[in-house]
Amino acid sequence: MVSLKTAGLRFNSTMYRSDDLPFQGTVEPDLEGKLIGYDFSFPRRLLRVSADCQVKTLDIIRDVMARWYLVADHDGSFSRNIIEYRTHMLIPLNKNVTWQRETTVIDPLTKREKAAGKVDLGSLWVLIERVNREMTDGTMRVKEETVTCFTSAELKLNDIVDNMVVKRVNVVRGVYLAELQ
Repeated sequence: MVSLKTAGLRFNSTMYRSDDLPFQGTVEPDLEGKLIGYDFSFPRRLLRVSADCQVKTLDIIRDVMARWYLVADHDGSFSRNIIEYRTHMLIPLNKNVTWQRETTVIDPLTKREKAAGKVDLGSLWVLIERVNREMTDGTMRVKEETVTCFTSAELKLNDIVDNMVVKRVNVVRGVYLAELQ
């Protein structure tokens, strides 16, 4: 019987999670909120998978063209109280970067925290895009540049990603959106 669950199966492709677990899904363009002409952001895509697929938000996947994507929340489809399929937004990942965190120790004499150096937390896939310039002090005309960074890692303030410091972290569609400076 034809249903929403089976209608798109012939368009499925085999893709892989970052742990090499294969899964079936369909990648399509995301037409919601079409990008304006002067916005040079990487295009977002949608991933449609079956309701019982093991892919979930914050997973990193590789498509048939060996491109890496971060899986974000989007929506699901159901009929007659049965979930037919799930859709996720795919955020393209353009860089594999280093991730470090400043550590502290308690000074035995002063009983206060003091810097103890950086701990390497490994590497992670990110999307770094859109340089933002903001005036921090209008009278001195000092500008600060920040970049937007999407990742699956739970970044904290003052972490160091790609030799830039994390200044702000928000969760957007289930993934981490950080501003780096």
